[in-house]
Amino acid sequence: MNHFSKQLELADGEDVMRIIRRSPWSYISRYFLVLLLGLIPIFFIIPLFYSGRNGILIFSLSLLLAILILFRVLWSIYRNALVLTNLNIIDVDKKKLFRKKITKFSLQDVEEVRVVKKGLRPKFFNYGNVVFRISSVNGSLILKYVGDPEYVKDLIVATIETSDDQIIASEEEQTRPSDEKMIKMMRKIRTTVGGDHFEELLAQVYEEDIS
Repeated sequence: MNHFSKQLELADGEDVMRIIRRSPWSYISRYFLVLLLGLIPIFFIIPLFYSGRNGILIFSLSLLLAILILFRVLWSIYRNALVLTNLNIIDVDKKKLFRKKITKFSLQDVEEVRVVKKGLRPKFFNYGNVVFRISSVNGSLILKYVGDPEYVKDLIVATIETSDDQIIASEEEQTRPSDEKMIKMMRKIRTTVGGDHFEELLAQVYEEDIS
């Protein structure tokens, strides 16, 4: 979490709640491709090496391609993420090595969160898309191939509800007068209505609270 916190330049009072990444199971077809590219040359290593320079070249290129695909998969999993904070949803997109795109949406702009699962593989490996409807852009943000999407949805909804409660409490705190202001107001009322009448008003309020 510290890695993303330093990059995103979070606001004061903003904390990272969860980093949500694409499920590794969504790349299962690429894993099979890596295995084929890596195992087939090793299985035929003797005839390839006996065939001379071309066989060695085929062996080397096949292993190199397998390594590049695996690196690409790992890069996509760990360098692209949705960062959930107590204030915002931040989409971090680093599909290219030297290019980064960060999109931020306030939790207050999220109108709906739903889960979409299509196909047997997502259901079997429990991954799917989490779709956010964002009011500020009049559109949707889709987090694709998330592991355990129902849990992610519940977590985001709970964070939004907590954020709403904090905002309401903060607004109430700001609108409520301070003790110093209340004392000044009471002194002003006491001066205006007189000491005896002020005491009677206080006693009346006290009796109403008790009853």
